[in-house]
Amino acid sequence: MPKDTNNMDESDLSASDKGQAEDTLDTLKDVLESLTSKDFTYLNRLESIKQQQDWRDVEKRVHLRRRIFLFRKMLAYASVFFIALGLSLFFFFYQEKNENKPEQQFIAQDIRQIRQQAQLELSDGRMVAIGNKPLNIKEQDGVSISSDTSGNLVYGSHNMQSVQQNYNSLYVPRAGEYTLLLSDGTKVYLNSDTKFRYPTTFSGNFREVWLEGEAFFQVAKDRTKPFIVNTQNMRAEVLGTSFNFSAYSENTEIQLTLLTGSVKVHCDCANRDLIIKPNTQVALNKETKTLQEYNVDAHLYALWTEGVFHFRDATVEEIAATISRCYDVKIKFTSEGIKSLKFYGQIDRYATIDNVIDIINQTKKVWCEKVGDDLVQISIYKE
Repeated sequence: MPKDTNNMDESDLSASDKGQAEDTLDTLKDVLESLTSKDFTYLNRLESIKQQQDWRDVEKRVHLRRRIFLFRKMLAYASVFFIALGLSLFFFFYQEKNENKPEQQFIAQDIRQIRQQAQLELSDGRMVAIGNKPLNIKEQDGVSISSDTSGNLVYGSHNMQSVQQNYNSLYVPRAGEYTLLLSDGTKVYLNSDTKFRYPTTFSGNFREVWLEGEAFFQVAKDRTKPFIVNTQNMRAEVLGTSFNFSAYSENTEIQLTLLTGSVKVHCDCANRDLIIKPNTQVALNKETKTLQEYNVDAHLYALWTEGVFHFRDATVEEIAATISRCYDVKIKFTSEGIKSLKFYGQIDRYATIDNVIDIINQTKKVWCEKVGDDLVQISIYKE
């Protein structure tokens, strides 16, 4: 009767296999001792390595459950060693197909190109460039505007009632991003190429702001004062919730995606009101004036606030628009047919433009190349 390889003990290993396994473990231990605590912040991103063919090869040779468990754990740690060498993060990109989606793995450097930067327009019209440097400003109504340790803009609360409502505006440029804390405690993440207008303090019966671009809101609860976000064609009213609102003027659709709480959505052009629940997306087509409601994994639409580009059934044209905004480059298509190709996957938001181009090219469906410093050309991939 053949041996049950799942129940073998250490004595069943050949001398060569045992020596090879012990040498490998000793090497991995040496790697671990050289790592810093900062390196371990990337471990969650490396979880998918357990699915690679290497594991199947190791399991065939070693056969010991105890050693397999230990080996997997050590190899995951050892992967961090490559981060220290500059090969920092794993990315996955898939071509959208009706059948199973083939997986490809890519490695790129974690070089931050998107910057924490914006232009702040004060109520008196003054413009202030803001970034990671300390900031301390007093508005006309006495409200203090400062920056926290992360460089985020913070509005202090102000108990005095102003005779006149004062407004500020934030302009986030292409290749930029910014985060601010409003006077009521609401936190707003602003994506690239976004304009956001808001009062320095909220008075009256509503907390009302205006958005052009994309923002993620974590709204402070106040049942007495609904929080209202206005875009060109859609308005959202909430009491306390978190949601992503994408309203770029050049996009065909305006999308609101709800993570927590509830939102009342109103569209003048569609003449409809909707009350939506978490993991729901409302999309307004600006051309057809139609309003659609979808069930989605809402967290995926907020991943950009965590440093990830996520594309789900996205066309090349949509992906190109994201790249154009976040890297401040122009996109040129060599044929119109390329624009409608669809992909699924995610890329690190802070990778360089060269890394992103390389990742997309490895799908072998489209070919991207830089033409000058600020132009990316996209064509059909050719062997």
